[in-house]
Amino acid sequence: MDTNPLAKMELAESEKTHYLREINLDIKYFGRFYSKANYRIKVAGRGIDEVVRDIRMTLKL
Repeated sequence: MDTNPLAKMELAESEKTHYLREINLDIKYFGRFYSKANYRIKVAGRGIDEVVRDIRMTLKL
C-alpha cells in the first residue's frame, strides 16, 4: 500500500527507459547495503509502535 500515491500518467518510451534505468541503479545501490545488514525487520503494513517494539527487542534495548 502506497501512502503517497502518484496520479497515473502516460510516459513516452524514452521516459520509461530513463525511469527503469534509474530504478535499476537504485536497486543495485541499496542492494549492497541490504546484503550487509545484520538485522532485517519487515515493516510493510505494520504500525509504527509494532515496528519500534520489534526493533528494540531485536537490538535488546
